[in-house]
Amino acid sequence: MTRTVTEAIRDYAIKAHGDQLYGDRPYSVHLDAVAELVPDVYKQTAYQHDLLEDTSEGLHPATTKSGRRACGALCHMHGMPREEYIRGIILYGGIEAIVVKLADSLSNLLECLMDQVTEASVVERRIRKYVANLRQLMAGLDVAVDDDVSVGELIDRVSEHLETLRS
Repeated sequence: MTRTVTEAIRDYAIKAHGDQLYGDRPYSVHLDAVAELVPDVYKQTAYQHDLLEDTSEGLHPATTKSGRRACGALCHMHGMPREEYIRGIILYGGIEAIVVKLADSLSNLLECLMDQVTEASVVERRIRKYVANLRQLMAGLDVAVDDDVSVGELIDRVSEHLETLRS
C-alpha cells in the first residue's frame, strides 16, 4: 500500500513531537483533532502547525511553499503578546495559516471545556484566550478569504466535531 504525502507528514510530525503530551494523552491526539477540522488541502500544515515551536525538527521536505509560509507564521515566539502573534498570522501566514490556527484554537477550546482536572481559574483563563484567538482570527478571515477555502466547509467540520463530542 502506498502512503500519501499527508500520511508521511503526519508520521514525521508525530515522531518529531516524541513523548510530548497533550494533557495526559499523546500529542498525536491534538494533531489529529486539528487536521480533522481543516479542509484536505490544509491537512499537511495542520499536522506540522506546532513543529517549529515545540521541536528541534524542521518541516517535512515535501511541505509546500504555502505550507512553509503558514507554518512559519504559526510559530509563536515565547514572550510575544498574543494579539501581535495572531496579527502576524493574519498578515503573513495567508488563509492557510488562519484556517489552521482557527482549528488549533477551537481544538484547544474544546479540550478546555472537557477538562475536569485542572483548577477552574486556569481553565477559565485558557477559555478566554482561545475565544479571543477565535474572534481575532475570524475578523482576519474576512480580509484573507479567497476562492481556495470554503468557510462553510470549515463550519460544517466544526459542527460535526461538536456533535461527535456530544455523543
